[in-house]
Amino acid sequence: MDIENQEIKIRVNNFNEKHLRELGYAFNLNDYIIIPVKHLPNGSGTKIKVVCSYCGETFDKAYRRYLETKDKLCCKKCSKKKMMESSLEKYGNVCSLRNEEIGNKARNKNRENLGVDYPFQNKEILEKCHNSSVRKHGKGYRSITISKQQRKIHEFYGGKLNHHIFPYCLDIFFEKEKIYFEYDGSGHKLNVLKGRLTEEEFKNKEDKRRDFLKNKGLKEFRIISNTDKLPYKKELIRIKNKAFKMLENYQFYMYNLDTKTESFTD
Repeated sequence: MDIENQEIKIRVNNFNEKHLRELGYAFNLNDYIIIPVKHLPNGSGTKIKVVCSYCGETFDKAYRRYLETKDKLCCKKCSKKKMMESSLEKYGNVCSLRNEEIGNKARNKNRENLGVDYPFQNKEILEKCHNSSVRKHGKGYRSITISKQQRKIHEFYGGKLNHHIFPYCLDIFFEKEKIYFEYDGSGHKLNVLKGRLTEEEFKNKEDKRRDFLKNKGLKEFRIISNTDKLPYKKELIRIKNKAFKMLENYQFYMYNLDTKTESFTD
């Protein structure tokens, strides 16, 4: 696409009048004229058509932003890819905080300002995020990602819904029993299905999470289903009672609703 010679229609105003007259255009103030993109003032916010350097799709971008990034144009959906690429070039990792030097600086700064390694370990910040979410969405951040199945199970099981033990969020937490519950529905491996993670990467993240919570002295009760069809309340309560009984002697208990089978390990 020849962006510089792309013709656009603009209105003459106090901002661009002098610039356009110097280029030889004849007009009256507030007239609409057609000019090539290259004749726009450098600070113009007029939207022009550009092509994403990553996916090749055409999108609109303010001219002044185009001048800043024309060597690597990026549409909204590819912004994460560009950010990771820039971080890899600058810090040697797709996430700058995975660079040991940068990560240590960030943690030291957080300790100095907040008294914790990460912002969400600070209860005041966590509460502010919750209150902000209530104002914007009518509900707290803890409830935004709750599925219908999780809500229904919580209705029958009780416990603390979407309880945070930094850096993880537990579907339901039974504080007295030191047991956390997780529901794995059809969307559980969405990141794998969308190609964001490999099966191995996903499993490693799951194992890391489980080991972290185990070291906190917690035991895991998990229900899985690829169909997202929940049984009646009586059956769900039976599964919970069996799980809690087994977790007196085991570390992990899982029930598959689709196959009606159970598994448990130390």
